[in-house]
Amino acid sequence: MAKQELLNSIPAYMPIIIEDWQSDPNTQSMSDVQIGIYMKALFYQWQNGSLPRDSWKFAKKIDSRYETTMKFLQTYPKLFGCSECGRKWSQATCACGKFDLEVARIENKKLKYLREDVNAGLPLGTTEKKMEEQ
Repeated sequence: MAKQELLNSIPAYMPIIIEDWQSDPNTQSMSDVQIGIYMKALFYQWQNGSLPRDSWKFAKKIDSRYETTMKFLQTYPKLFGCSECGRKWSQATCACGKFDLEVARIENKKLKYLREDVNAGLPLGTTEKKMEEQ
């Protein structure tokens, strides 16, 4: 299997770093409903690589009510950033201008790096540390 195919494959498991989860002020301030939306979004990203930037499509992909999902995204916009430029989610078209709202994608960067680590057989956090050093 080519290196890129390996990096794009869906790993058999999704690691959750409990210490990060419990020490993150975002997750600690979430309601049970918001945690459910967040986890469903992370599961979807783990399987598909990214999520639609459009809040209506985002809600449909994770099988959640639009109003509840929209409130979640407005409350925690930093948890998902543009797949192209990394800017936090916003309801408007991204400032990078590379994609319109119809095709734009967002992702949780930490989860993206964890997926790359798992696929490459690296210790968790390796890819994220490399990206921070650049």
